[in-house]
Amino acid sequence: MAPLTQQKQPQSNSGFTLLEVLVALAIIAALVAIVAPGWLGLLNRQRMNTAQNAALAVIREAQANAKRQNRQWQACFRVADDRVQSLAQALPSRSTPTSFCATDAPGWEDLIGGESDQVAINTATTSFLTNGPGVYYVPFRFDGLIDDERLGAASVPTRISFQPREGATPANQRCVAVATLLGAIRTERGPACNL
Repeated sequence: MAPLTQQKQPQSNSGFTLLEVLVALAIIAALVAIVAPGWLGLLNRQRMNTAQNAALAVIREAQANAKRQNRQWQACFRVADDRVQSLAQALPSRSTPTSFCATDAPGWEDLIGGESDQVAINTATTSFLTNGPGVYYVPFRFDGLIDDERLGAASVPTRISFQPREGATPANQRCVAVATLLGAIRTERGPACNL
């Protein structure tokens, strides 16, 4: 028998050259540079809208509970460990000012869950009453109206404003305003949140 001769297989030139790979990477980098700011802006808007809706829910909860239980309630907001948190709280009596959104009160929850560290309270445009640094509240009487005695010198409308922790601009600010002494609540955005 004759030895088997190995047939020479044609050499394949499949694959990409270094130049082709570099061009593809440059195109991808350019697309990412174009899309990334818009994507981050979208995420910030979503966070601000979520924070605004959550704050609105807490304020309405406090107001509704005041009417339903025929007692004083307040909606509280604070910054703890760089996280915005909220609490709807009943007041034991008018004579206990230390109970106004006490930081050791049970029930404080992150305003928007795991992303609460991406939101900040805009102290320049927030006019809720304050109970120490970083703690803000709005009080409601037993009938759901704003407790104007506790509100004192603060003006109506009174509001809480939120902005992204990074990249804040007046346009991406969101707020919830208690607009009248009767307790009408409205949401605002952008420059409308300025006092």
